[in-house]
Amino acid sequence: MYLSPYENSHTALRFNKTMKFTTTQKVPSSNYAYLKVLDAVAVSPNNQRSIAKHADLSLGMVNLILKRFIQMGYIRIKNLNGRRLNYLLTPKGMYEKSRQSCHYIQRILSAFTELR
Repeated sequence: MYLSPYENSHTALRFNKTMKFTTTQKVPSSNYAYLKVLDAVAVSPNNQRSIAKHADLSLGMVNLILKRFIQMGYIRIKNLNGRRLNYLLTPKGMYEKSRQSCHYIQRILSAFTELR
């Protein structure tokens, strides 16, 4: 079970009969944190700590986002040794990164046109 780090319209949280959270998993929204993690993996796929530093997010937040992206097939794990992992962007992840980048640019441009 995965709980989204952000509460948005794409994720619905509810209690099940055992009083535990459940969620419906859908494609992540165009959240800026998701875009920063995808960009950090594309630039420096070394480990979670370097991804968190590049994305300027906490290590726990990066861990949650990476787990979700792995489940969605956007990121693949390469095991270097017993303790070190490398995170690689898949073609599906590259498509999602470009989709979110375009959506982000559209939001910024619409915000600037509203300010004029």
